[in-house]
Amino acid sequence: MQLIISERLREFLDPGLALVLLLTLFHIVPLAGISGLSDVNAFGGSQALTMVSLLACGGGMYLFCRRRNGRLGALLAGLLYSYSPYLMVSQAYTRGALAELPAFALFPLLLWQVDALRDRPKPLNFAAVSLLQFTLFSAHRGTAPTLTGIAVAWVAFETAVQYVNREASQIKPWAGLLALFALLLGIFGAAILWLPALLELGAAPMENLNVDATLDYASDYVPLYDLLSSARIPDAGAINGLRQAPILGIAQWVAALAGALGGAALYIGGYRTRHPQTLLGAAFFGILSLALIFSLTPSSAGFWADLRPLRISPDPSRVLGLLAGCLAIVASVNGLWLESLQQRFQVGIIALAIALPIATSIPLLYIPEWQIAPLHSSIGAASDETVPRAGQNPPAHDIAAWLSAASIVMLILALGRLRYQDQTARPYWTSAALSRNSLIGIALGGGIALLTFGFTFREGIAWIHSPPGEALPAQVRLKFTVERSLQLLGFDLRRERWRAGETLMVNAYWHALDETKVDFFSILVLSDGGRPIAQSNGQRPGGQAVEDWRRQDGYVIDSYALLLPLDLPAGDYDLMLELANCERQPIAECGGSDAPEVRDAQSQLTGASIALASIRVDAG
Repeated sequence: MQLIISERLREFLDPGLALVLLLTLFHIVPLAGISGLSDVNAFGGSQALTMVSLLACGGGMYLFCRRRNGRLGALLAGLLYSYSPYLMVSQAYTRGALAELPAFALFPLLLWQVDALRDRPKPLNFAAVSLLQFTLFSAHRGTAPTLTGIAVAWVAFETAVQYVNREASQIKPWAGLLALFALLLGIFGAAILWLPALLELGAAPMENLNVDATLDYASDYVPLYDLLSSARIPDAGAINGLRQAPILGIAQWVAALAGALGGAALYIGGYRTRHPQTLLGAAFFGILSLALIFSLTPSSAGFWADLRPLRISPDPSRVLGLLAGCLAIVASVNGLWLESLQQRFQVGIIALAIALPIATSIPLLYIPEWQIAPLHSSIGAASDETVPRAGQNPPAHDIAAWLSAASIVMLILALGRLRYQDQTARPYWTSAALSRNSLIGIALGGGIALLTFGFTFREGIAWIHSPPGEALPAQVRLKFTVERSLQLLGFDLRRERWRAGETLMVNAYWHALDETKVDFFSILVLSDGGRPIAQSNGQRPGGQAVEDWRRQDGYVIDSYALLLPLDLPAGDYDLMLELANCERQPIAECGGSDAPEVRDAQSQLTGASIALASIRVDAG
């Protein structure tokens, strides 16, 4: 036991781990108020939780990847995970999911401990896996099943390959089964947290569940082009400008692609025989990354639709957090070939690899206070989609309590049995220290990131500020006035040629002029010579009542998703925004008398619709 504890201390007293945590400190910028946060004199509980979680994301990913791909690759993986756009922006700021963020921080720590248990099946490692699994469900039971499922699938995949290739792997497959057992004990040990809700969910009538099978999730899908794009420069003039960042991050997907190609080259070159399983895990997470990317794109709409009968409310954007972890693990393979480069190239390439994740995330560090979403920090929180509208069920709680108690008893028995188990370490139990060139490259990369931040983190570069009545980011600027109280300042339409079956996305920019209390509703309509062909769901501009933002000087970004019918004939079509001033009724029930008065920039009446653009649709 003393030997295991001393080895754990050496794992934490690692210069590479210290460097990851140091380079992750750029996250303090939005939390400490440098980017415009007011009324923040010192860290409060939510700021501290966010910072600790992001540090744990980087540190945990480093600890896991170091065991497989060395310290340099692990350091790069930690930075890529911690600076992934989804974790940086969507979790803590746009969604306020302060309970879900620690769950993503616990995920790489769980993988690390599972690997340690498979290296050395000792009581301390077994208990650590079960405890981390229990803590994961305690942090956020809505995200925990997905993260746990990935961990189980990963262990099962590697264990199966080890069993088939026992001689080359040099690892006994039973250690993988032991890790699965430890995960199972952690899951059932937390039954008191999740089982009552699950039993009530199964027993509750369909009408009592927070599930709407008619919902249109087209706006949740992200076209591959957008998924691979860079983060948009934020606009301080946008009232709801801080929104989720549904992108992979340029540094993240480029590094993962380089790691996949480099890993394939190493595999072909025979690296697999000298370091068993080093590339095996990367292959699993690489395949999983491709599957997750597919699930985010509109091409997966049929897949998500098939899940609706199972009463699952799909939200494809949620998988971005898991995808960030998978890409970071694949990118850690870069450390294997970076360490073998010629010295004249090594320092410069390592410096760029370290600086890129930080430099490309600088615009995401601008977080104006008045744009932050309400915080949801309750421990053990679950998403609204999974919470039934049923009352408490005492028998369910009794079953969960007995199951948790039985898991604790089995854990104690397993720990007692493992005390007498003799196991040797796996071949890659330790990793070589960082080379001199790697340390120089890391220091240079950190310096480049710091200089880039100093020169670019300012208005006009990292962010912009549109004057009142203007929307500088709009792709097409125009001006239409609705009832002399609301203006359309412009819109975004990525392209003018589409294919039947695709989801057409439009962003509109609205600005309130007057103290009106009328709630305007709008829909995006595709028409053929004035005849409507398809339309989006009716909504308020920006998804909120006009009176909530009319006193602001900025504008509201409004996003529309319109699914082009598969049988839509090829041809030219018009895109229009149609408006209605229904204050207390759905837009579908608005009659023609409710149509507001719309005028163009020359104050000419245009009816109740605004013509945006003409598009070309090709047959599907």
